[in-house]
Amino acid sequence: MELSLSLMPSPYPVRFKLVQTPFPYRSRYIRTQQGKLLTSKALSCSATELAVDKRLTSSKDIGFYSHSEEPKLGFDEITSRLHVQSLVERVRALPTRETIQILSIFEQDGCFKTISEFNDMLLALAVAKMPDVALSLYSQISSYCLVPDSSTFSIVITCYCEKNELDEAKRVLVHMIENGFNPSVATITFVIDSLCKKGRLQRALEVFEVMGRVGSNPSIQMYNCLLKGLCYVGRVEDAYDMLMKIKKGVIQPDIYTYTAVMDGFCKVGRTDEAMELLNDAVELGLILDVVAFNTLFDGYCREGRAMEGLNVLKQMKERLHP
Repeated sequence: MELSLSLMPSPYPVRFKLVQTPFPYRSRYIRTQQGKLLTSKALSCSATELAVDKRLTSSKDIGFYSHSEEPKLGFDEITSRLHVQSLVERVRALPTRETIQILSIFEQDGCFKTISEFNDMLLALAVAKMPDVALSLYSQISSYCLVPDSSTFSIVITCYCEKNELDEAKRVLVHMIENGFNPSVATITFVIDSLCKKGRLQRALEVFEVMGRVGSNPSIQMYNCLLKGLCYVGRVEDAYDMLMKIKKGVIQPDIYTYTAVMDGFCKVGRTDEAMELLNDAVELGLILDVVAFNTLFDGYCREGRAMEGLNVLKQMKERLHP
């Protein structure tokens, strides 16, 4: 089934018109002294504070990764990542988890002067596991006279996936494309992975077809998500065919690619075929890991072939700890 990008109505009223100057008549909010203090602490971040932050915020913190890849949301500069991490710590330190109260603290005039600053706060809320607050803040983006960019939409998509509102995440993705923004491979991979984990393979395949429409090539991490999704719904033959197609293509499979299909074979009582895939991976020069061997061990034990399972453990010891 093809994903129709032209017929799906957009539920988002954001008007894509660049505003050069702040709107002079924006309504003001009444703030308590405590709210002002917390806002100041949350939004002010000196160079000294940034330098001592021990942890860097990356998209990995909110799930934008698959195996060895760590996709980025557009926050590549170290300063921005440090700023986001600083905001995360301050958001977590707030004495409330009520959406209205948190927004009342951060929604003050002049709070977000650029879309980059807005995105930093949006990402901080997502990393702090507050997707509801992040989405509420996003819904008011027009009041700050800001126009969302690709990073904004990517974070919003992440939040909807975190809330398990996958149809909404897909609609934002479509809306993003319709308005001329090309989603990153990482963003599409995250949506596909979320759909596959819920067994919604057909929807995942529809999203996968978007790659060709935006002129991007799928990554091996994206294929890995699809392979796991195929095996999750019992379509192991289709998963195997996709693996063979990957081998013949430009993108090289990794050990996670093989493990995904091996796991599918083991769960349907075809562990011997899974073992053949392991040998194939060795011939390609892939580095085996504990997960691959454990997959075979569980498969043989499930079939009542304990001795062969022990042989797998013996091979694991020889290969991983020679």
